[in-house]
Amino acid sequence: MSPDQLLAQLKKQGPAAVYLFYGPEAYGRDRCRRALTDAALPADERADGVTRADLDEATLAEVLDDARSLSLFARARLIWVANADSVLPKGRAVAASDDDGEGKVSPADALAAYIK
Repeated sequence: MSPDQLLAQLKKQGPAAVYLFYGPEAYGRDRCRRALTDAALPADERADGVTRADLDEATLAEVLDDARSLSLFARARLIWVANADSVLPKGRAVAASDDDGEGKVSPADALAAYIK
């Protein structure tokens, strides 16, 4: 979806549960980020409603645990996760290496389960 398509969708339908902003154009990502913030949270709730995480510093499991917990101070939450492209499957070789027989769930599967 292009940035213009996302902006139109936000105006018509409101925000979806999860978005992945990916691509080389920082301006388009920033435009979408601002529009999503505006659509998801009223201005007076942004100080308490926005949480930032970085998958270079935290695990996806930690981020999902935080997403599942309710905030005492915000009615709605928006969680920005930087370096989220590490969650994306990168082909059959990675998918095969994620399942090492110990019942571990791949990051992509954990995210899909959370979204569901």
